[in-house]
Amino acid sequence: MLFNFEFLKKNYSRELGIILSLSSMIILIIILSQILNNFIFQDEYFSLSLVRFSYQNMLYLTSIDVHPPLYYIILKSVFELFCFLKIPFNDIHLGKMVSVIPMILLLIFSFTKIRKNFGWLSAGIFAMAMVTMPNLMFYGTNIRMYSWALLFVTLAFFYAYRITIKPNFRNWAFLSLFSLLSSYTHYFAGISSILIYLFLLIYFIFKNKKEIKFLIFSITGTILLYSPGVIVLINQINRIRTNEFISMSWIPPITVDSIFNYLWFLVSLSEDKGGVQLSTFSFVGITLLFIIISCFTLGFYFKKNDDKFLPIGGVLVLIATVLTGIILSLPINKTIFMERYMFPAFGCCWLSFTLLLSKLYYKKQIFIPLLIIFLIIGVNNTVWFINHENENGLISDIHNIQENINDNVNWRNSQITEKTIKESFYKPNNSKIQNFNFHDSSFKFKIK
Repeated sequence: MLFNFEFLKKNYSRELGIILSLSSMIILIIILSQILNNFIFQDEYFSLSLVRFSYQNMLYLTSIDVHPPLYYIILKSVFELFCFLKIPFNDIHLGKMVSVIPMILLLIFSFTKIRKNFGWLSAGIFAMAMVTMPNLMFYGTNIRMYSWALLFVTLAFFYAYRITIKPNFRNWAFLSLFSLLSSYTHYFAGISSILIYLFLLIYFIFKNKKEIKFLIFSITGTILLYSPGVIVLINQINRIRTNEFISMSWIPPITVDSIFNYLWFLVSLSEDKGGVQLSTFSFVGITLLFIIISCFTLGFYFKKNDDKFLPIGGVLVLIATVLTGIILSLPINKTIFMERYMFPAFGCCWLSFTLLLSKLYYKKQIFIPLLIIFLIIGVNNTVWFINHENENGLISDIHNIQENINDNVNWRNSQITEKTIKESFYKPNNSKIQNFNFHDSSFKFKIK
């Protein structure tokens, strides 16, 4: 024979997983070297604007926005720490690094918890997914709450799985904690956590009914701790219904095209189809084929393992989050769900995918082609992201606030902050914002 395929019969899963893990760290380092620029979206400048105020005023502004406050508290606390230590910093660069922290923690989570529970191969595949799959690093480096929401929902899902294996107090406590944190970070992250509880309830109904009482205790405790957020949420919903927010008015209505856009967001390189290179379309087709084949292999997995919570639960959390967003838009007659609100559930979906793919290792005629396609897509995504970061297109949103941005970033002032908040996110006649003191000087940037 010209080629000897005997090596395929040997078990190199550990070595392969370690190689993938090391590769994910190298890719993350490369990405970090590319994101330290001054190109940001208007939403990101909104984040930087809020942390300029005192905690009290910042919390007031977030209470009349459409997002919960935890991310802004984290971002401001890091900035305040640097100021306390008298460390000069560039606020855009530091803001991006704060968003990267959860991505780093997800890699650590992969190398520890995933490796311990499922082995090195699963750890390597999941780590590669977190740094190379569509939109993960794009939104994972934005100066917004998405990466933190992704972290909390992923950890909540993992500990829900651990409860199905070992329902002890520690796992219940972590599920409650990360569900609570996700709800205070992004409302649709909270919805994803609610869905995790729902799927866990369904699991216990069929598998272990005696654990339902502990699930009820966990839900009750989480709701009680979230009660301040519920009050704010109700007020925000009322303001959405009365058209006080400009920021909700541009979200397009839900149509058949919307469903395609949600799928596109999961498997493509950009939320904006018009700006994507033509080569991306071919990779979308490959990715769809990849997902279809992976779902088909569920049959091989289920025949050997009765635990269906993790391999299908993560995919269901993502799908159910989208459906919930659509359903919740109906009673208030406003579209409140958009593609990037899927992002917090991406970790659950890719964790399910990771387990499915790694379980196929011994069916190498299926595993090897899928892994190759996975890696090709990852390389393509990474190259696209790096090229995107090196372009000046990201700066265009800021030109709407002030023209002629330069390296001195002289647009950090109270007038521009006020313009950003007033004109970009609230209608001019908003009574909650008209008399707000935008010259609060409790926080001073120390620009490096």
